[in-house]
Amino acid sequence: MNRSAHPPISSAAPSLAATPTVTSVSPTSGSTAGGTAVTVTGTGFTGATAVRFGATHAASFIVNSDTQITATSPVGSGTVQVTVTTPTAPATSSSPTPMSPPPCRASLR
Repeated sequence: MNRSAHPPISSAAPSLAATPTVTSVSPTSGSTAGGTAVTVTGTGFTGATAVRFGATHAASFIVNSDTQITATSPVGSGTVQVTVTTPTAPATSSSPTPMSPPPCRASLR
């Protein structure tokens, strides 16, 4: 019987959370007054701590699943990137999302 005070040492590498990615943003239009429900699709969103439209934080957001977030767009206009931040790393849309006077348009590469 082993009565060692030290637990066995595992050689398995610790698991790391997946780095988040943003693959799409929908709808592609909305109001410059904000308040548009925007679906952000990608991977690794579990535990997201922030969603930003450019430098402006979303008015609110809900992590629906590891692959989807619903964010409420902030007041603003111009072309911005949508960024989801998790404890692992930030994920930014690959192309800027225009947020100009209605309609707004989103485009990703």
